[in-house]
Amino acid sequence: MVQGISRALKPGGRFVAEFGGKGNVESVVAAMEYGLEALDLPRHGANPWYNPSIAEYSALLEKHGLEVRQASLFHRPTRLEDGKNGLATWVRMFGDSFLKRVPQARRPDYLRAVEAAGKPTLWKSDAWELDYRRLRLAAWKTVSPGPVVAVKIPPQSVG
Repeated sequence: MVQGISRALKPGGRFVAEFGGKGNVESVVAAMEYGLEALDLPRHGANPWYNPSIAEYSALLEKHGLEVRQASLFHRPTRLEDGKNGLATWVRMFGDSFLKRVPQARRPDYLRAVEAAGKPTLWKSDAWELDYRRLRLAAWKTVSPGPVVAVKIPPQSVG
């Protein structure tokens, strides 16, 4: 994806983005992985999300000719709608890579296990509040200085 962004930008062009950063929905992922384990289902490879650190994503951008000039990683706790059903609704909406491992008949058990695992950290008195972390950055495509030309300087006579 970064290679395509770099190709699309002209020298001096700017790329601005915000997406899930390191630690994004970490407690939710742990709860969904626990739910799989509770039902003796494999969890390896279920998490489809890439949530990089500032350093990791900056290095990737720089490798493709973009200079990161601004970057921040910040918490954005997100309260879910739907009260006590909010986490199960979120998992159904965004957790397909986890849910597809669970046979249809066992999905209610899976969702209960996810809620039980997430409740100590994610339940806030009357609603679920997810641990979103966002990475926001701005990078510019570097302007190539052009080819380097070697110039031979004749020796100076000392005299």
